[in-house]
Amino acid sequence: MSRDAKVLVRSILAMSLALIATARSNGQIIFPPVTPNPLIQVQDCFEHLIARIAPSVVSIEAQSAPDGPGRAPATVLGSGFVIRAEGMILTSDHVVGRAAIIHVILSDGSRRRARKISSDPRSDLAVIQIDAAHLRPLTFTGSRGVRRGHIVLAFGNPLGLAGDGQAAASFGLVSAIARPLPDWLGQDEDRYYGETVQTTAQIGPGYSGGPLVDIHGRVIGVLTAATQLGPSADSLAFAVPMTPRHQQIIEKLLSGQSVDYGYLGVQVRDRAPAHLGDDSTVGAVLQQIYSGGPADRAGLIVGDEILEVDDRRTASADQLVQMIGSAGPSAEVHIRYRRDGQFRDCLAMLARRLPDGKSAPPTPREYSLFGAALAPVDNRAGVSVPQGAIMVVRIESGSPADRAGLMPGDIIVRVDGQTLTPEAAAALSARTADCLVGLANGGSVLIRRAPGIAQGTWP
Repeated sequence: MSRDAKVLVRSILAMSLALIATARSNGQIIFPPVTPNPLIQVQDCFEHLIARIAPSVVSIEAQSAPDGPGRAPATVLGSGFVIRAEGMILTSDHVVGRAAIIHVILSDGSRRRARKISSDPRSDLAVIQIDAAHLRPLTFTGSRGVRRGHIVLAFGNPLGLAGDGQAAASFGLVSAIARPLPDWLGQDEDRYYGETVQTTAQIGPGYSGGPLVDIHGRVIGVLTAATQLGPSADSLAFAVPMTPRHQQIIEKLLSGQSVDYGYLGVQVRDRAPAHLGDDSTVGAVLQQIYSGGPADRAGLIVGDEILEVDDRRTASADQLVQMIGSAGPSAEVHIRYRRDGQFRDCLAMLARRLPDGKSAPPTPREYSLFGAALAPVDNRAGVSVPQGAIMVVRIESGSPADRAGLMPGDIIVRVDGQTLTPEAAAALSARTADCLVGLANGGSVLIRRAPGIAQGTWP
């Protein structure tokens, strides 16, 4: 007998003993005043909540194109829920991401053809739309209000049985928050499940894309995975949380935009507790550097401990992944790290993360100075230059920079005697006065701007 069943039996026995104790000496039983049955109250709450949520939950049949001649198309069964009254539906990318044909079954049993608006494999979220109006959308709640022990309900389409419109519902507790999805559950296609909501609500195949809601009927997550360890083992479900970051992703998907992520070109792990000592600063340790990637170009090496990104503390490997991804492609981030006990700083220009977990070639940020095209120095390990140093990439013939003798490959470390900072380098394009630039080799060059000549045009 399960623990819950034992508790229920004890409650019934206690109520029976209370009734017997009211018997009079003549054998006549006087029943106590009628009070509301707490079990009926709980049942009514669940009934009303399910009746309120279920009309917004849909079943999904996603059919992919045949992967070869003579092969039948594969069909994926999943769930989703309405987030805009005009037919916008949120679901999981792994349900509809590869679909050629998508059908949605509404709560009234009607079947509609859907089209994909946009999807994001990295977050495992997708938005599809059906031709409908006046649907009942569900609302999100921020992840900050979610606590362990909160009661939640999961809605979905188990094994396709909700094809008649009756979405299944199960309830449980929030057992963990911000928990990475276990590796043994699989993380295909470079998806990132670093901060899921874990719940004891029972789900299975067909629930993916369905809502996980709180007792107020607000969505706290999108169901994405569940353990299947056998009938005698505890079953756990995981949902993509509705954090502000995920809600921003959803807004982009609703407008048909793709979602781009920054790429640093590393693999990271949390720092081992033994390394912390009395130092309260935590961070992420680089355990692999991809050759030619942004981290490699910035001079980072295996073993470096990343402590801050753009002055924001890095508490864990997962937080570093989120911060780099959110910064976006071509962003230049300031990284503070520790190597061999020494605190160091570097700048890294992020690339765009591709679906295979790699990156597109980065687009260098260029500056200009009197006909010289400049870019941040590719400061690999072993190149000792200030963080704001810039390299001459090319020279326009006949320009003031050309007449002054600057050449491609020269590294500028000072301007007018002041060490360059990233901010000062970015401001060079707007400079109008003559300037003295100091080079990394110890030399200096005076660049005179020809009077009366518009910037960008040279005699």
